[in-house]
Parts: sequence; C-alpha cells; structure tokens
Amino acid sequence: MSESGIVKIKGGGGKNNAISFIRMIAMEMIIICHIMQYYDFVLAWWFNIGVQIFLCISGFLYGRKAIENIARFYNQRIKKILVPYYLTLIPFAFFEFAFCSADISFKNLLEAIVLHTTLKGAGHLWFVPTILLCYLITPLIQIYRDEYVRSKRSWYVFLSFGVISVSLFFGLFNDFFNPAWIACYVIGYALGVNEKNLWVENIKLTRLIGIIALVGNVLQIFFQYVKRISFPGCGLFYNYNHVALGVFIFLVLKQFLEHRNLEKFGIVLQISDEYSYEVYLVHQLIILGPFSLLAVSKNMAVGIILIIAGIFLLAMVLKKGEKVIYKVIEAKLAFWLVRYSSSI
Repeated sequence: MSESGIVKIKGGGGKNNAISFIRMIAMEMIIICHIMQYYDFVLAWWFNIGVQIFLCISGFLYGRKAIENIARFYNQRIKKILVPYYLTLIPFAFFEFAFCSADISFKNLLEAIVLHTTLKGAGHLWFVPTILLCYLITPLIQIYRDEYVRSKRSWYVFLSFGVISVSLFFGLFNDFFNPAWIACYVIGYALGVNEKNLWVENIKLTRLIGIIALVGNVLQIFFQYVKRISFPGCGLFYNYNHVALGVFIFLVLKQFLEHRNLEKFGIVLQISDEYSYEVYLVHQLIILGPFSLLAVSKNMAVGIILIIAGIFLLAMVLKKGEKVIYKVIEAKLAFWLVRYSSSI
C-alpha cells in the first residue's frame, strides 16, 4: 500500500507520460484563457476547457486504482489540497487588505477560508472545494465499482447512473457546487475503470463522446453567437457541453500521445507534474484582479513574459512553503505520538 492509502491495481501502471503531457497542455490552456479574459477576448471561455480536462484526468487516475485505507486517503488528499490553498489565500488576502482594502472584507476572507467563496482576483479558487468534494465521494464511487461493475453493460449503467446521480443531487440540493464539474470527474473515473478492464474500445468511446460534444457545442454556438438567444437552463446546457468537449479532448490527446515517444520531454513533464497545482493556485492572482502584471506594460508581449516569470517564481515559493509546513506537521505528529506512547 502506498503512503496515501492507495494501491495500484492491474492496468494502473506507473507514470504515464501521455497523461502528464495532457495535464501540462490543460494548464497552459487555463493560463491562456485568463490572459485572454484580461484582454476581453470573446473566445476565452473555450480555452477554459483545461479545467474540465484536469477534472477528467483526476477521475481517470483514481478509476484505475484502489483505495485501501479511506482515512489515510482523506488525510493525504485534504493536506495536499488545503495546505497550498491557505498558503496562497492568506498572503493574497493580506496584500488586498494592505493595498486594495475596498476589494475585501473580513467576512469575505472568512468565507474564503471555509471554502464558501473566493476573493477578487482569485475567482479560480472555486476549483479547490470542487476537487475536495470529488475526492470525498471517490470511496463511495469505488464501492459501487467493486460491487457492481462486471461487464460492458454494467459499465454503461455505472457511467450513466453516476452522471445522472451527481447531476440531480448537486443540481437540486445545493447552489454552491456546479453539478456539471462533479459529473466531469465521475466520467473521468468511469473512463479509468474501462481503461483497466477494456470492456468498451477506446475508439468507440471517443467517437460517442465526440458526437455528443459536436452536437452540443454546435447548438451552443448557434444559440450563443449566431442567434444570441437564451432559454431556461441554457447555462447548465453550456456547462455540460464544456464537459463533453473537455472529455473528448482528453481522449483524443491520450490516444494520440500514447503512440508517441515522450521520453525526451521527461524533465519538463516531471517539473510540470510537480508544480501543476501550485501553478494553478498562483497564476490568476497576477493575471486578473488588482495585482495583474499585465497592467504593468501596454505591450502585450512584455506583459506575458512578466506573467510567465511571475507564475514560476510564485509556484516555487509556494512549493518551498508547503515543504516547511509539512515538516512542521510531521514533527508535531511525531512529538504527540512519542508523548502519547510514554504516557501509556
């Protein structure tokens, strides 16, 4: 069993360079999206598909694994997600209080600390409670998978039931989580399960999801850009189109990249994997909002160079901060374990 309470199962494999490459592409798409958003380019929303690819990748990887120790799994996931989150949120909030006090309040900060809202210039942090929720339901999904998924037919039921269930539950009983994004994770998980057992050929899945994505997004373009009309539920319809497109892009890239020699990108992919979450956390802080580096120069090229340099610098600082916090946590745990043992 691994440190995080997860064991790899047949088909789980080791490091997958294709997945790492897709993750890197998704991260670049998200950064491009927010740069385009700063310059008010109408196509920015379409580049934001990188977030859905991220969710799909996360689900896919866990669909190929088995969680043995749920408590340890939760502990590792929560620590890995929340320590960098707070190391990003609190200094950013401090700077907003110091230099842009009109953009923040203590109530706003408290709500961000409990993951109920985001701060101005840090709207992308909605992803943190969403991925935490996905990890929270992962052991439940695994129980269903292990008990009932035994064939091609049961896999399709698993996929359909999972998407419908989370869509209805989070669509009807909450106004915070986006049901489409949770469904995206579930779809990725189902794809990981299929990857392990290969009940459905990947090319067939790609074609099926591609048709759904094509039809949905063509209709969206027609309604949104040609006719410029809205209808009840159009936002939800557009979100699920985004999910279908993200999943389709993931499958196409995966099938393409798995037949390519990616070893020459080894170091780049290793760095990308190690820092991808940190890059996500810090990137928007210096692209949108009160501390945008794009505002430093009217020259777009100069602004983008500053953004790239700033992202890497902040991501490295954040990673070093995480390591310090983890060492402190481990030292405290070791201290209390020794103290508890000596008292017995």
